[in-house]
Amino acid sequence: MAYKLTYFDLAARGEPARLIFAAANVKFVDNRIKMPDWPALKPTLEWGQVPILQFGDKTLTQSKAIYRYLARKFKLSGTDEWESSQCDELVDATSDLVDEFVKFVFKEPDPVKQAEGKKNFITTTLPTFLGRINKRQMDNDGPWLVGKSMTWADIVVAEMLRQMSAATDPTALNGYPHVRKMIDAVFAHPNIKQYVDASRPS
Repeated sequence: MAYKLTYFDLAARGEPARLIFAAANVKFVDNRIKMPDWPALKPTLEWGQVPILQFGDKTLTQSKAIYRYLARKFKLSGTDEWESSQCDELVDATSDLVDEFVKFVFKEPDPVKQAEGKKNFITTTLPTFLGRINKRQMDNDGPWLVGKSMTWADIVVAEMLRQMSAATDPTALNGYPHVRKMIDAVFAHPNIKQYVDASRPS
């Protein structure tokens, strides 16, 4: 069964799904939408948004639903229901952080308020999140957020932190060694590294 992932030709919310495919070494059609084509495509979509995952005669939308489906399919959702629920918790918390990021980057038209939002994100919102993840990781023997092997939670958290820190403060991860260790482990995964080196969008 061939998978087709449709998203813009950039990272954002489409990239974690691409990384899950890469980690599992599963080939898929990476259908990247060009921005000029989006206005005509949008009204044809059930929810009017992307990413979209298609396989056979099935279509799935909503980014986290796609990540979660792929994680279950490719055995990246933990070893039991408790680990699976921990993955959900971490991704939901990261989604809350992304929502705060989106508010000032894409939804705030006033440049003064946008600058204030960015400052608050850099000085308060992001450090609070990083501190919590770092504290959680202190008791772990390995680099992973859940259990003893990489899960989709590691992939989603690592990728979204990469994107948000790059867009706001490249030094944001300094001082959080356990978070850094997890992110480095994700991107050192051979399959993910190969994908990133070959085709990662910005």
